[in-house]
Amino acid sequence: MDKLSIWVLEFSPPSLKGACANSKRPGHSKRRQMASQSRRVLKLPDGFPKISSGTLLRDGKTLVTGHKNGYLVSWDLTHSEPRVILRASSEVHCVVASPPNGVFVGCNAGDLYFVANVASGVAERIFPPTDSKYDRVFRIHPIRASRILVSSTYGVLKLVDRTDGGWKATNLSGHANAVFAIAQHSSGWLATGDYRGNVVIWRAAGETYEVHQRLLLDSYVSGLTFLGEDLLAAVTYNGKVHVHEFQPASRLWKSAFETDTASGIGTDIAPAPDSKSVFAATIGEVIRVDPGSQQVDSSPVKGSLKVFPGGEALLALTEDGARFEPIRTFQPTKDLVRFSYLKVALLGNTAFGKSTLSSAITTGNPGSHLSTFGRRVWTWPINSAEGRRRILLNDIGGQEQVIATSLHMAADSDVVLLFFKQTDIGGFKMALELHRRLRPRLGRGAKSYLVETFTDHTLKAVSDEFVVQQAKSAGIDGVLKVCPLRGDDVERFKEDFVSAVDWGRSRKAVQSASAEGILTTISTLKQKGATVVDLDTVKRVFEQTTGSSIYVYHLKFLLQNLTDLGEIEYYPGVSDKIVLDDPEFNELRTNIPVFASERGGIVRVSEVNQKFRSSKPGYVAMLDRYYVANGIAVPFADDTGRLFPMFLENRPLRIPGDFAAVTDPEAMIHTLSFPTSEFDQTRFLQGVCDLALNCVDATSTEGLFSWGLKAGLYFRVQLSASSITGPTLAFQFKTAGREKVAYEALDERFARLLVAFYGQPEAPPERTDRR
Repeated sequence: MDKLSIWVLEFSPPSLKGACANSKRPGHSKRRQMASQSRRVLKLPDGFPKISSGTLLRDGKTLVTGHKNGYLVSWDLTHSEPRVILRASSEVHCVVASPPNGVFVGCNAGDLYFVANVASGVAERIFPPTDSKYDRVFRIHPIRASRILVSSTYGVLKLVDRTDGGWKATNLSGHANAVFAIAQHSSGWLATGDYRGNVVIWRAAGETYEVHQRLLLDSYVSGLTFLGEDLLAAVTYNGKVHVHEFQPASRLWKSAFETDTASGIGTDIAPAPDSKSVFAATIGEVIRVDPGSQQVDSSPVKGSLKVFPGGEALLALTEDGARFEPIRTFQPTKDLVRFSYLKVALLGNTAFGKSTLSSAITTGNPGSHLSTFGRRVWTWPINSAEGRRRILLNDIGGQEQVIATSLHMAADSDVVLLFFKQTDIGGFKMALELHRRLRPRLGRGAKSYLVETFTDHTLKAVSDEFVVQQAKSAGIDGVLKVCPLRGDDVERFKEDFVSAVDWGRSRKAVQSASAEGILTTISTLKQKGATVVDLDTVKRVFEQTTGSSIYVYHLKFLLQNLTDLGEIEYYPGVSDKIVLDDPEFNELRTNIPVFASERGGIVRVSEVNQKFRSSKPGYVAMLDRYYVANGIAVPFADDTGRLFPMFLENRPLRIPGDFAAVTDPEAMIHTLSFPTSEFDQTRFLQGVCDLALNCVDATSTEGLFSWGLKAGLYFRVQLSASSITGPTLAFQFKTAGREKVAYEALDERFARLLVAFYGQPEAPPERTDRR
């Protein structure tokens, strides 16, 4: 579509029939080109269900919308009345055009449809509704005429092919979280993004796709699109636009440019017809980004769900209609702050000084820091004649129980600092082990350094010569020394580090004045010694520091973005306090996982609240929100308990007497085996709990879950590998209880969950009688 031509229809009467009455008035059949101003071209009638998704067909005048009540509606934007062509069983999550005149439709209940010709309105059902959370259809991407890629919860990706007998699905394994973005290029690239910010880039391999590279963005991925075969653009939930460029020499994708100018959450991204720029939709505006010139401009189109750019205009779809926006109305974003930055991961056991050093570098005060759990980001501005520069210090928690689960957070780093104390040989060995595990995940050109801390101590458990020798053998790029509590040592470390890093690897970024201002505000508050502040204080200091006013709504958006990045802790649904660096909060986020570990990875919310009842109001709930959102903890179905998968023990399962029938060794047990080595325990347990089950007991290999006493589920997981048969993931399971209908239904649902996660199971081997 080289040029987008759209006709004006204003829908105001409450009925669909009356809605299009204006289109039949004399003179209304004449086309009116929308080339001069922005205006609404579609407004839903009063009481009509809200739009949840939609697509514009190739003719440029047929809009097909999916609705929250399951309607699929065709709107001819020239003259005719809208038609309801499908009544699905649940909310329509995605509508995707299928050339020349068809659409694929995916719904919340798991039903998937194909309408070959929108004009005929005949829908073919590919999958029926199951009402299962793990079958929800979030995104559909047509690969070719007879093949689509479908995404769902828990990272489920299915290649669905039309065969003589109907449609057949095969799984692609690469994600563990719900996938909300898919893009494809004709050269063979495929990209998928999930709600934890993971982007998987695939390469076509015959009739399937193989993982080529993994990227990690700062928030869940709302949209992806290719700009040719060497540029990939993404928009994330926090409104940022990221552009990655393919490097032919290394055959890897590298961050090239990103923007932080949005005032609302990101929803969609689409290329311009010439593929030289992209349009990103957010709740607050539509942003255009030109990666070549790094020009950023925008138009205040509010509430966009999807955008369809044309040569001179774009169509923006909102939940209550559609707007026409001429491209020429886009204005350059003012007061942009341009800078380059490097991502640095700090790894090592707790109490090795990572947080202390980060605080000393960024605030001038080493502070009093206890263990960090998860991730904490410190922004280190660099004064340079080459322009604004920043180093983002990603302080990744150091508890031995959880550090291995945090390595993925460091995978996209430009530099990795591996900490150890000169008095601790075990910590030195752990630093080398962390490097060994992380090295295969790092991009080419990423540097790693050993950092020896607390060097003012007279005792040495490891000699300098041994450290240098081991670093060289491990492929580590160098050794740095620092005592984080001594100012002269910190200054020397800063100089050595800045001179050692390769700024040629830096990422280019632009930021709005307000996004820059909130970083300055938080830094100012920290330097003044503030640990916990309220929203009014942040607003006042922001306006004093920047000299500009800010809307509270936008301020909350910026603070939540900083929470996603790990800069602060702010959960407005739990507390109105913003935690900057409170020692009590830091201690609590260490003590809660220790408590969970001592309980074998299974805790009751009431136990946690009782154990830490003396903590500041809201702190336990804030950390609980963090653990659940980041997949560290899995909530029970009734929200009364939490599973911490990394702390589950290798021990016999504890079986209460009421559940003896479920685990009776003489009872019939089902076995399903899958030809895969992919087993993410957190993802699996989330799926189990989402069957509305509560945990009775669980270990690293077994589990007992229940619907009260009505039905119980026992399972055992075994992952094995054979040089002949390859890897096998096997599940043994049984259901029983007081209500036969309930436990038979549970048996069926659990089996369906396994198939959704791992594809079709292997057929049981045939027995041969050897005589």
